Amino acid sequence: MSFRYGKQTFALELGMIFVALLFLFPIYVLFSLSFKSASDISGGGLGLPTSLETENYSQAWSGASLGAALINSTLITGISLVALIAVGSTASYYLPRKQ
Repeated sequence: MSFRYGKQTFALELGMIFVALLFLFPIYVLFSLSFKSASDISGGGLGLPTSLETENYSQAWSGASLGAALINSTLITGISLVALIAVGSTASYYLPRKQ
């Protein structure tokens, strides 16, 4: 089977690149705005920040109690993982021996 790179393949690749950029644009906006100061944000525009403001992350961490949320999420994930392993291992022992 030979592969020919034609106009249809090129158009398909351009379409996929366009869709990928559509999906990545909100992520760019999120990171761009997260590093801007309040005055940069109110100034408008989606350009790159003039200076990196990491204080926004510390304010969000303390203001939204992200530390407690991280601990709760880790605890729930750990308990779920242990339960899943227990149920899965008992099922994998029983199911092959079932006649």
